[in-house]
Amino acid sequence: AVSEEKFHHIKELTLEEKEGAEQGGFDLSRLALQFRSSLASDWLTLRGEVDLEKQERIEIPYTHLIFSWNSWMNFKTGVILVPFGHFNTAYFPPAQEMTAIPLVNQYIIPTIWGEPGISIFGKLQEFSPLSLSYEILLSNGLGEGGFNVQEGNKNARPGLHKDNNNSKQVSGRLELNLDTSMQILAFEIG
Repeated sequence: AVSEEKFHHIKELTLEEKEGAEQGGFDLSRLALQFRSSLASDWLTLRGEVDLEKQERIEIPYTHLIFSWNSWMNFKTGVILVPFGHFNTAYFPPAQEMTAIPLVNQYIIPTIWGEPGISIFGKLQEFSPLSLSYEILLSNGLGEGGFNVQEGNKNARPGLHKDNNNSKQVSGRLELNLDTSMQILAFEIG
């Protein structure tokens, strides 16, 4: 069995220049280290990310084991990014064309939202030049009373250590793509 490790980092810098302010400059808004390790050839992989946001707090958006069976059925277990909204599962540039998290993702739909759970995912490529990919996740439910219009929705995420309301959630994503990686249609269920 051959093991393969990959590490890469992502930095987000923002230029803050305010009218009438004496001083402005660049702000390191996020620094992330992403890793991937093939533990047992191609069938077992460990993936994760560690973020340092605004040089104030360290977060672990996701860390999970992937059990690869074949292209159309695979399993993940651990802390998994909830497949609800495209921005939650592909939130870093260059996957996103925006430089900041959209307002709808700051205040309505939880973003960079990972939950402990188990997931089934895969990709069907029998419809060339189209492919159909899916993911279904069973995880802890959103926290009670966490939504707040003024402060956003990060408090709705219950955290990684316990389920604060003893409820579970099922969420999923279904995508139809061209072989050129262009997304044609996507459905989110949660």
